[in-house]
Amino acid sequence: MAIDWTAYDSFAWSKAKQSPMDDGQKAAIAQCAADILALAADERQQAWGQASPPGRFAATVIRVPPGVAHAFKASAAEEGIDEIGLKLFKTTRDAEREAAKVLVFHMGELKRLPGIPNPLVQRSLAAGMYGEGTGRARGYVVQEWVQGATLEDWLRTCWPIHPPDGDSVCNIIEQLFDGIIIPLWHAGTVWWDIRDANFCYCEQRQVLRMIDVDSLGAYAREILGQNGRWDAREKGRATALARLRRACVRLLCAQADAPKGRIENALHEAWASILEPELRLLGIKANGDRAARAALGAFIGALKRMRLDGCAQ
Repeated sequence: MAIDWTAYDSFAWSKAKQSPMDDGQKAAIAQCAADILALAADERQQAWGQASPPGRFAATVIRVPPGVAHAFKASAAEEGIDEIGLKLFKTTRDAEREAAKVLVFHMGELKRLPGIPNPLVQRSLAAGMYGEGTGRARGYVVQEWVQGATLEDWLRTCWPIHPPDGDSVCNIIEQLFDGIIIPLWHAGTVWWDIRDANFCYCEQRQVLRMIDVDSLGAYAREILGQNGRWDAREKGRATALARLRRACVRLLCAQADAPKGRIENALHEAWASILEPELRLLGIKANGDRAARAALGAFIGALKRMRLDGCAQ
């Protein structure tokens, strides 16, 4: 098969609402991926990729190391991308419908969104449909591979064993807003689907990046329509703000012996009085990004002044 399935097989299948692929399905995925990448016959016999666990619509994402010669190597080099990830969709009807929407977004809309490209947002190289001869097509997206683990993985498996310190948590929160939310919202690219699984943190480099960027397409039609309407985005912003506040709580509570109740109360006060009012005006208020960054600095300062066990000191 020439694909390393270790990470895929080690997924918590007993807790999942889906079943793992059998050997035949894995072989079909490997064949599909090799064809899309146009790998040479000798390359296919070697270890050329590592499969990640599945998602709701994705069967897997295959990481392709820099040393592998593939069809997208030249275009990746032009973008300054060393490693790519090949996202392969499932072939269920729901996944096919999702893939059809996602492909249009990645190839026709993503690069047109205001604020894109952004150095902290994963880049796409190509997308398409692969026919497997079964009457069902499999969607795929060729993306930049982002180093690190998702915030979901850090919160669920890594930090319960080795909790982060307050400075690291504040650094992640600051990057989330200063590098991703503020510049994109200020430019007009607002989305609602904020979740831990959509952000990847590399502890070695101490860098947070947004991955699985399909969520940016939620209001692409309104954003690119140039009619000045914000109706859908304002509804989405309200949902996103609630999710962002809860994400901050989860990050702060990841510290050792963190008192969740006290953290929630203290953070809610700082959030409501300092940061949220400016986030609501991004994209609407002139120089809103400057005001939001000033508010973010005050918000981070408030977090660091919290004299709570397990909170930033």
